[in-house]
Amino acid sequence: MECNTWVHNKDSLYGGVDCTNRSAGPVTFHADIICGMAPDVTGNSVTVQPGQVGESSGHCAFYSTGIGGISWTVE
Repeated sequence: MECNTWVHNKDSLYGGVDCTNRSAGPVTFHADIICGMAPDVTGNSVTVQPGQVGESSGHCAFYSTGIGGISWTVE
């Protein structure tokens, strides 16, 4: 997996990860978003076929102090 994390340029509480599957078989992953003083968020599970790109994203609660980090987990 080759992944890039991002935070939306107009909504600093919305972020995610775009991943390209560089393996020989399908891979399922999700984003893990750290939300400061609010509960952390797990993005939607996404399955990508070899050579394809998928996106998992999530939105922190309105009272969050902002996204403190984004990573991904292969399921």
